[in-house]
Amino acid sequence: MPSRRRRLTALAALLVTVLTASVASPSFASRDDDLQDKRHGVNQDLKAANQDLDESSAELIASSRALVRAQRTLAAARASLADTRELLAVAIERDELLQAELDAAEERLAAAEQALLDGQQEVTDAEDDLAAFVVNSYQYGSPSLLSLGVVLDGGSTTDFGERLSLAESFAGAQSASIDDLSAATTLLSIQEQQVADVRDEVAARRAEAAENRQQKEDLEAAAQSEADSVRALVDDRRAAQLRADRAKQQDLRQIVRLERERDRIQVMLQRLALRAAGPSISVADTGRFLSPPLTDTYVTSSYGMRLHPILRVVKLHDGTDLQASCGTPIYAAAAGTVVSEYYNGGYGNRIIVSHGSVNGVSLATSYNHLARFAVPGGARVERGQLLGYAGTTGYSTGCHLHFMVYEDGVAVNPMGWL
Repeated sequence: MPSRRRRLTALAALLVTVLTASVASPSFASRDDDLQDKRHGVNQDLKAANQDLDESSAELIASSRALVRAQRTLAAARASLADTRELLAVAIERDELLQAELDAAEERLAAAEQALLDGQQEVTDAEDDLAAFVVNSYQYGSPSLLSLGVVLDGGSTTDFGERLSLAESFAGAQSASIDDLSAATTLLSIQEQQVADVRDEVAARRAEAAENRQQKEDLEAAAQSEADSVRALVDDRRAAQLRADRAKQQDLRQIVRLERERDRIQVMLQRLALRAAGPSISVADTGRFLSPPLTDTYVTSSYGMRLHPILRVVKLHDGTDLQASCGTPIYAAAAGTVVSEYYNGGYGNRIIVSHGSVNGVSLATSYNHLARFAVPGGARVERGQLLGYAGTTGYSTGCHLHFMVYEDGVAVNPMGWL
């Protein structure tokens, strides 16, 4: 299955990393024991990767994976929402700052425009004063010619002096008016430039504030959308959790049924052993008495007590799982009689073969999760005879052979007989 291949690939990559690091080390020889331990650990991880699949129902695996995906998606959505809210807080704070700066700039603009109006009025007043002096100049004539006018008119020296003094006063006042107009005009030019500069600043600050305000509105909309998404994902996770919990309960009940079935078979085989009185076969090496039930004996899950990776309960894996594609031929491990052939919700299609008494114990083998049978119940079979074909019936998520060995009705480690 794709998930299994991904996990095995990752673990294989870990093994390559361990081997590469060990070879690159100058103290390779001294670390040989450590390398062996690491290899053992990787092998155990490889076995656990298969156990995750072989010892769980398809519903449990699917719901557990869906729950993990929902939790990861929710965590990512919450992180994204937190980031968006942080950006929004910055935008709100910046909006207040930009607004304060804009208010200050607009106050400066109002003051500059008022100063410009005052300056324009001063120029107007200076121009009016100068115009009045020009009119007076035409009326009284040039001050430099007043003395000649007085003489020609026959006026006295006293009249000449008074008229000359008056003309000089007019001339001085006119010069002052011209200076005032020049100064007012220069100041007005400066004020106009100041107003233009402040107006540019206000326009820039308004544009910056508007852009930040738009960003703030976008962030508010994004935060609202992400918050809605988080609420929906919370509901999804809750639903995934409920499905996973139900699947776990179903699998726990299935484990109980498997244990009951194991107890029932134990009683049946013990009774069978009591009824079958006969000579016992003696073998020097029990480890080679049984033949492999299929041509490929790659072990995907070993016999023994272990913690279920999903259910978190300690249970007995009562046989050895051997790798087998769907439809792979399954053979009798030794000569014997088919004492039971039936379907069980946990073991699926299974065949139990009794091999009689071997070294003082009643020996039997069981072949489980078969796709179909090749021999009938009660049939006498020979070593290596076809019994059926590998499948994935019962409590199984993929085609394989769950091979079991019984001693006096009690399930034992099959590898002790193979």
